[in-house]
Amino acid sequence: MHFKIIVLIILAVILISLGISFYFIIKDNGQTNRAVKTLSWCLLLCAALLVFLLIGVSRGWLIPPGI
Repeated sequence: MHFKIIVLIILAVILISLGISFYFIIKDNGQTNRAVKTLSWCLLLCAALLVFLLIGVSRGWLIPPGI
């Protein structure tokens, strides 16, 4: 159960990061690099989520559905 909560928290943080970067794109009009920094954080969080999911599958915490 804790695994699913952590995944949902990471997904929420990714969505917040995307929203903040969208705000910076609209507000700054390309004058600063704040949008690039927040999108970089989003990419890092997505990679961390992927690694966390792979660890969860390999440890048996997450069982993928059968084909």
